[in-house]
Amino acid sequence: MSTSDEPRHTGWVDKSGAFGTPLDLSKGVPNVTVAVILSPNALHAEKALSLRSIRHEMVHVRHKLKVLDVLRTWRASGRKSGFGGLVQGLRQEVEDVRPGRRLGQQGCQGRGR
Repeated sequence: MSTSDEPRHTGWVDKSGAFGTPLDLSKGVPNVTVAVILSPNALHAEKALSLRSIRHEMVHVRHKLKVLDVLRTWRASGRKSGFGGLVQGLRQEVEDVRPGRRLGQQGCQGRGR
């Protein structure tokens, strides 16, 4: 993990509990999970500001969990199409969860942009 002065971090955690583990795909889907570390500087007397920091990190968690789901799906498929093909097939799903977009909004389906 970086020793920067950032008040919050989201990272991979390996089975031994080490935070900030790189995602190593050389041996298949890694046995990792995701964790968030918040320092006291990430929390504020104003509750809304603290929630903003936590929500921001939870978006990172959501993205990391999505990466793990995609990797598991790709491995389970026998990797016939290649990882790039799988990612391309999931592109619409990623577009639908972009911040600021509502599901069902015409722009999410590529129309009306």
